[in-house]
Amino acid sequence: ALSDLASLYDEPDPIADDLSRKLARDIRAGKFDDGVKAAELHEILMSDIRRRLAIGNPRYLAESEGES
Repeated sequence: ALSDLASLYDEPDPIADDLSRKLARDIRAGKFDDGVKAAELHEILMSDIRRRLAIGNPRYLAESEGES
């Protein structure tokens, strides 16, 4: 998660709060509306969601990915 965001911004020494604020500003400014960076951000966010669901609600994750 943090390392993924750090790679998105090419940040060698990331601080979670700083990257989160920067990401929020950039999303509001439309910097991820389309293009390669948009696809990269989408994959980072989806990966984070899957990771959180695997911990918090693995049954929902399995059902949403077509597993029963």
